[in-house]
Amino acid sequence: MSLQNLQRCRRQPDAHLPDIQLHCYNLICPDATLTMNHITSDLDTTLDYRKAEFANPATESRFRQWSQKGTVTQTRLTLLITLSLLIVYIVSDYFMLRADNGFVYSLVIRTIIFIGGLITLAVISVTHSPALFDRIIFIFQALAGGLLLFIFTVLKTDIVAASLAVVLVAISMYLLMPNRLIVANLLSLSLSVGFFILAVTIYDLGQLLLLQLAMIMLGANLIGAIFCARFHLIKRKEFLELMRERSAREALQEEIAKRLKLEKKLLHQTRTDELTGATNRRYFMQLGEEEINRSHRYGRHMSLLMLDLDHFKEINDQYGHSIGDEALVRFSQLCRSTLRKPDIFGRLGGEEFAIIIPEESLEGAMRTAERLRLRVEEDFATTDYKLTVSIGVTELDIQDSTIGDLLRRADNMMYKAKHHGRNCVIAFPPLASQESTS
Repeated sequence: MSLQNLQRCRRQPDAHLPDIQLHCYNLICPDATLTMNHITSDLDTTLDYRKAEFANPATESRFRQWSQKGTVTQTRLTLLITLSLLIVYIVSDYFMLRADNGFVYSLVIRTIIFIGGLITLAVISVTHSPALFDRIIFIFQALAGGLLLFIFTVLKTDIVAASLAVVLVAISMYLLMPNRLIVANLLSLSLSVGFFILAVTIYDLGQLLLLQLAMIMLGANLIGAIFCARFHLIKRKEFLELMRERSAREALQEEIAKRLKLEKKLLHQTRTDELTGATNRRYFMQLGEEEINRSHRYGRHMSLLMLDLDHFKEINDQYGHSIGDEALVRFSQLCRSTLRKPDIFGRLGGEEFAIIIPEESLEGAMRTAERLRLRVEEDFATTDYKLTVSIGVTELDIQDSTIGDLLRRADNMMYKAKHHGRNCVIAFPPLASQESTS
């Protein structure tokens, strides 16, 4: 994969996910991008198909934490619909049961369920613990199921209507409420068995009708359990796919970071002198052309210094090339510590160096050159070879079109400094102080 493609993937990290996965990714948990950062790929991802959960409790706990926000959103919607239906049923009970005391019982029971639903809604909206969420939902459903059976016992509701209500509630415990499969089985089967016992003891039904009722209850629970298990397994498989995508994305980002680091290192090597850390000749010439164009465009000063280490060949011959290399490194460090940040310090070859000083007149460049000369003389005074430097200085002229024009003039001035006894600074055009000295 090319570096450009890697960078494009980094800017659009979700571009490689299939559309259906992206849809489920946002639907199940809107803040999954944040929480997925806490998921590690070393967890046991084996699925227990009997429970429709991960076999490893730690993996299951991670999944529950990841899907918590989406689960709470789904439960809130289901509870709001349930509470709205309760209000509708209270109105219908008023017209159907107001002639006797049945409406009072119905009103009290439905009010208790309504208040319990509001409390459940409030608690799950603030809790961040999946375990506490499970307990609250279980208690509410057990309360609602028990009170529903109590209504049937007191009012002796029509068997067809009662059966239909129990079937709908049982299926909703599987499909609408985010119960774990084992919890949904427990709640729904308890409600179904309880209603069947009521049908046997309260309603005068024949054996054939009781058998049909049992088959209906069993079928509702079987269908609900199958679809509930399938839904839970699909969600966990989606979670695994997203986790693998996250792992692949992190690996991709690491690869991008490595390649960018390598590219930066290679770019630095192509622009920098390996020994001294100064800008190499090629890049120095490129920067010089840019500075000339900028200075001409905005009418600003620009000066250039050419530096040559005095008697450097004798240092190499007498003390060895390793000492010569140390002298070059030490000299380069001294120059960089003396110059300004925008100044460009380069090694042109051997013991020859050059410095571009943007937005600096010839007088200012002379002061910088003299300061460098003195620092070199003082710093190397304690060494055996007493290194000094000769410097030629020139300023950008309106007729100069390339960096080579400045380098030639500065190089001539540097050789004049050599002929004047070395360890000195000479500028072109000469300053008044130099003319009087001459």
